[in-house]
Amino acid sequence: MLISDKIPITVGVVGHLDVVTTEEHKVQIKKLFNDLATEYPNSPVHLFSSIAEGADRYVANIFLDMKREIGEYSERFELIVPMPFELEEYKKDFDDVSGKEFDELLKQAKRSFCVGYNGKEIDRPRQYLKTGKLVADSSLILVALWDGEAGKTGGTADIVKHKITGDDDTVAESTFEYDGTVFILPSERSKSSLQISKKSDSKISLSLDLVLKDVALKEALEKIEEINKNSLCINQSDFEKSQSYLFNKPEKLNIPQRSILNWYSIMDQLSLQFRRRDILVTVWLFVLGLCFILTLEIYSNIWGNKLVLAVTMFILVLATAIYIYSRMTKNHIKYLYNRTLAEALRIQFYWNFAGLQRNVADYILRIHRKEFTWIKHLLSVIYGITYNIKSITSETIDDLTYNWVKNQADFFKSSVRKMTRRIDFYHRVSNVAFIIAFVLFASILFFGSFYESNNYLNFLLVIAAILLGVFALIKAYVQMKGYEQLLNQYELMEVIYQRAEEKITEINDMQMEPGQRNSYLNELFFVIGKEALIENGSWYLIFKEKEPEIEGI
Repeated sequence: MLISDKIPITVGVVGHLDVVTTEEHKVQIKKLFNDLATEYPNSPVHLFSSIAEGADRYVANIFLDMKREIGEYSERFELIVPMPFELEEYKKDFDDVSGKEFDELLKQAKRSFCVGYNGKEIDRPRQYLKTGKLVADSSLILVALWDGEAGKTGGTADIVKHKITGDDDTVAESTFEYDGTVFILPSERSKSSLQISKKSDSKISLSLDLVLKDVALKEALEKIEEINKNSLCINQSDFEKSQSYLFNKPEKLNIPQRSILNWYSIMDQLSLQFRRRDILVTVWLFVLGLCFILTLEIYSNIWGNKLVLAVTMFILVLATAIYIYSRMTKNHIKYLYNRTLAEALRIQFYWNFAGLQRNVADYILRIHRKEFTWIKHLLSVIYGITYNIKSITSETIDDLTYNWVKNQADFFKSSVRKMTRRIDFYHRVSNVAFIIAFVLFASILFFGSFYESNNYLNFLLVIAAILLGVFALIKAYVQMKGYEQLLNQYELMEVIYQRAEEKITEINDMQMEPGQRNSYLNELFFVIGKEALIENGSWYLIFKEKEPEIEGI
């Protein structure tokens, strides 16, 4: 996979049209980009800029100059241009000279798109605010060249406020959940007689060290680098197989949708790798636990040799070492967050394909936001880079029904069957072990003297103790893996997807205007995705405390 196709670190810029820039501004901005590229060598860097006059173009020019002049940045640095209007309407804001500069910058962008403008009613301040909010939400690092003063609607002050306190249009976002950071470069304005506001501390300089003081951003940057680095070990055939499970007609996808598909496959394959390691640790602990019981019983009842005791202690030390290794490598938590991201990107992919401008970050892990703020940041980055500008059609409805709804209905139906058989098997084995142990103990109660006289007693005690150990270990294994809770989740999702499939068939058979039908199904796809994200949060809650462990350590 090309470096430019990996999950990027995003920087956004907002600021005044009449900003007064200095050499110090340029030095700090260049250093930030250089430090990001050096500290996170496996990750591309994308700049979100609407390339309006002033601050937007100033930072974009610095960024693109570095992309041209420094060879290793040519594939790693990419410009993303969200626009408040379609191109011709947007260019009405610029004179001829400015328009030519705009065109030159636009040619160098990896992607440009209009942010939710319907082309019918022009509310310029609102559209500028909407675009600025997307830049703010999509940027891990938002740089504002700002004098610290309030301005017009849709201006720099409104965007800075949105990043820090959330969207005023959403009660939950602005009251409870949002917690963003803006990195301000204090800047004067040529058309204002005011000096830089005291609200902006000119002594603080923009730097990566300053960015890393935000714990959530630091974690997001580290996780992006970690994921991109780990993706290097993914087998290409496994990667392609993962993609085919999500969508079977890649030729229908545009570039943003292909990007989401790539990132989903990375998360999917990484989650499978860490899951296998997690299960291997559990199996080893199970086997060693059984061996520990066996050797301890042999030492206690049959052969009280120090060698047997030494083997028993070795098994205990080995189990402890494996447990410590598991905790140090964090395979369990890596499995959790890679699976969580994969499932979130599954929904983001289908929402994007359905023409939905919805960010999965607003719906996933809602009761775990403090713990996983970095996941919200990362998903918002992906949403902004792959922002949807297509509408739903009859063809996309058919593709979504087959690749998503029907596929998931079949998956959960199959999973319910497999999980039921697995649980029944474990219960049968554990119950048989318990019954045999009970029978042995009962026979010892009645025929103990006979067994003892024939030297059978100690052997039977060992066998009974091992069987009880098998019973306890299997019950603990089933509990630790959360099989019963998972079965409930699978049954719930099976019903949801089956009913959704039935509803789609019902709507397609009805005599309904195409526009009305598409609108209804568009909303249905949103609801299905939201339910899947809720289920993913419940899944995380089930598995959060299921890490392999040794009681007491």
